[in-house]
Amino acid sequence: MRLRHIIGAEDTIKNSPYCIDEYNINYFLDLKDIFTNDNKIALELGMGKGKFICDIASKNKNTNFIGIERYATILIKAIENYKKYLLNIVDTSTPLDAIKKSNLRLMYADVKNLDKIFYKNSVDTIYLNFSDPWPKKNHSNRRLTSTPFLDIYYNILKDDGNIEFKTDNIDLFNFSVDTIKKHKFEITYITYDLHNETDIDNTLTEYEEKFSKKGNKIYKLISKKI
Repeated sequence: MRLRHIIGAEDTIKNSPYCIDEYNINYFLDLKDIFTNDNKIALELGMGKGKFICDIASKNKNTNFIGIERYATILIKAIENYKKYLLNIVDTSTPLDAIKKSNLRLMYADVKNLDKIFYKNSVDTIYLNFSDPWPKKNHSNRRLTSTPFLDIYYNILKDDGNIEFKTDNIDLFNFSVDTIKKHKFEITYITYDLHNETDIDNTLTEYEEKFSKKGNKIYKLISKKI
């Protein structure tokens, strides 16, 4: 689906205190300086409007989260959800104070540049939720579970770090299972019907709510760096 571009979205984001801009980063991120602690780091790649990352961050206060989005038009909407998240968890009078006290940051960045932003072995978990399936065969390397991206994740993930992947697209899921198995990752969990699992703590995304209401099955896997 083609996004309707919001005029001035890029400039709004570049001047926003609520978002880290990839193009303003001169070197690798100092995550300890950003969060002022040594807690685990989790990234959501392609976070959309930010429902998932805000919800999971609110439930896991001892983990630091970064939601990453490359489309400015979508990121503006995520920033609005982030503001609501900050109001719910932080009692402060200024946005900057609220951001500093929270365990969540947003970032304007392209996934293909992550290994130029994050140090090697610095991330504990990567979430991929309902990524673009890029269904044409000649577009397969654009899929976020293709080998070029898995190489990037492997570089920035810590030893035993995890990728958690969800989709309702069976072709993308089967492709992802195949590429991950061929890479230096071990699949530790897989389901072809997540919402019929009874012992899984599952945080929903906007797309997940929408697709599951239509009766679509949700597929999920967790893979570990080995």
